[in-house]
This record gives sequence, C-alpha cells and structure tokens, in this order.
Amino acid sequence: MRFRKARLTFIDFTAFVIVVSILTGAAAPRLVPLEEPSREDALHALAGSMRSASALVHALWQAEGSRSSSVDLDGTIVAVDARGFPTQVSIRDALGSDPANASSGFVEVAPRSGVFAPVGAAGAAECNVTYRSATATTPPQVVVSTGRCG
Repeated sequence: MRFRKARLTFIDFTAFVIVVSILTGAAAPRLVPLEEPSREDALHALAGSMRSASALVHALWQAEGSRSSSVDLDGTIVAVDARGFPTQVSIRDALGSDPANASSGFVEVAPRSGVFAPVGAAGAAECNVTYRSATATTPPQVVVSTGRCG
C-alpha cells in the first residue's frame, strides 16, 4: 500500500491566511492606540481651516477697500480688527459652519474664546487649537497643543 506524504495544499494555506488575518484584525485595535493620532490630525486640520479662513477674510477686507469693521463672507458677517483679520471672537463665524457643533467633533472650551478641543479629549487645556487675534505688529496666530489628546 502506498502512502501519500502530507502536504500543505493551496486551500489549506488560504484558510490559514484568512484565519490569521481575522485574528490580527481583531487584536490590532487593542494593541495600537489609534484615537490619539486621529485627534491630533483633526486638530491640525482645524488649524489649517482657521488659517485659511483668516487669510480669506483678510483678502476680502482688502478687496473691499480696507475700511470696514466687518466683511460679508457668503452671508455671514465676520467682525475684523483694524488690520482686517478676524478677531478671536469672530473666527468661529469665519469658519462658516460652527466648528463647536457636536457633529463636527470639536467643542469650544469657553464661549467665543477661539479655543477648540476635540470631543472626548482627556485634557481640553492641553489638547486644543487656539486662534489668537492679530496685534499691531503680528498677524493672527493659530496654535496647536497636542498634549493629553488620548
């Protein structure tokens, strides 16, 4: 009687790869913290939006003659400072939709403060984006703090 050697077939190998993939997919989220980097990326995205909104409002203010204390940005009145940049209070309006809306993933640390933190962040004081109004000598500043975003 002839015996066949036990060999790994293609079907056996495919089944093994599928089982290992499923187990890895189930275990990976527990081993790799994914929330903190995504919150940090969201903060940087909001910071970019703030910079763009500020530049857009400033350009519109200049195009309108650099005289008014506000600009009309697609039906939203945005207050500007003497140099034509959105103020710390009005950056929220310049962003268009409310970035502190619960569905946006951000909350405003204090009303009209210009400081936004991700929903569910461990420490809003250390994980936020802050818009600082322009001064007489400096343009507006957007500061991202990524400590304790987990």
